[in-house]
Amino acid sequence: MKAENTTLNDDYDILLTPGGDSRWDLIGEDLVEYTSSVDTLRISAQLGNACTYRCTYCVPGDYDGRYRWPENEQYDKLIELVDIIDSTYKSPPYNKKHIIWELLGGEITTWRNIEKFVTYITSRGHLIQLITNGIRTARWWEQYGGMFEHVTLSYHPESADYKHITEVGNILTSKDVNVGGLIMMYPETWNTCLEAVEYMSKNAQFRVELKKLELRTSGVAKLHWIYTDDQKKYIRDTRVQTQWAPKKKQVENKSLYSTYKVKKLQDRYQFEVTNIQDIINENKNNWQGWKCNIGIDTLYINSDGMLKSAGCFHNDEADLFNWITEDVENFKFPTQAIVCPFTTCTCVHDVRARKERGN
Repeated sequence: MKAENTTLNDDYDILLTPGGDSRWDLIGEDLVEYTSSVDTLRISAQLGNACTYRCTYCVPGDYDGRYRWPENEQYDKLIELVDIIDSTYKSPPYNKKHIIWELLGGEITTWRNIEKFVTYITSRGHLIQLITNGIRTARWWEQYGGMFEHVTLSYHPESADYKHITEVGNILTSKDVNVGGLIMMYPETWNTCLEAVEYMSKNAQFRVELKKLELRTSGVAKLHWIYTDDQKKYIRDTRVQTQWAPKKKQVENKSLYSTYKVKKLQDRYQFEVTNIQDIINENKNNWQGWKCNIGIDTLYINSDGMLKSAGCFHNDEADLFNWITEDVENFKFPTQAIVCPFTTCTCVHDVRARKERGN
């Protein structure tokens, strides 16, 4: 298989997910004050890799349980890391106003300390974006679902029940949680995926998108599963119309999660809201040669404890330090953007780092 060709972006000059408040959506002419910095740090944290599923399209590092969830002394050191990140990134040169933790696994809701950890980081004013397969019972989601600011709820067709996923998403929506459903469009279970699309269209009270899958390798390239032309067109063109209607909290926090294309004009900036998954599905995720603020707007924590500036590097170039094995005095963070060396970027978290076309 060969990776599908990606398109260099020539219709805008900056891509950013700015953070901030909802007035950003309303004042296009004031965009200039947001293009020099992004006031939100996003941390994608894989704190362990035990999972309830063994999906064909996932690599063993996503589910084999080799790295257990933090307990006892290791949990205490994790809390110390939270405090260091908070004090560092809320100070110059970063001056972040918001810190969002994207918690993933494995399946992190099986971690016995998940409630305690979420309670602590939200007490620091941080926000939680949970990535989950929704495996926990409806009762659990009723009790704990309101702890999260945003939940990405993934439906895995080899193992999951799309009716249960829909029930979980609706519970979260009822708690005013911003929910995004993802249907993993695995070609080998295509008809089941179509059933899920139909069911969620009629019953889901949250947004649902289709996810084109990647076969991840140990190299830099991430290769696509083989789809027919009709399947690729279906994923690209389908907009799942659900029963979702945004609530007040979801509207107010829109700019924390919305991504914008920005075009520099002679006397002003022109911008439009875009969807990261659409960018990837349409193969428009090539920012080679652009300045990318990974490590400044984003951090990535691997399940082995390695803290990285990005998830897109498959060697040690993005490694910063190992929070489990190294002393805290060795915890150093980047202060300069990099020039992107890649022709494709398939990690949604990395795409959120501010990108600016080179001169």
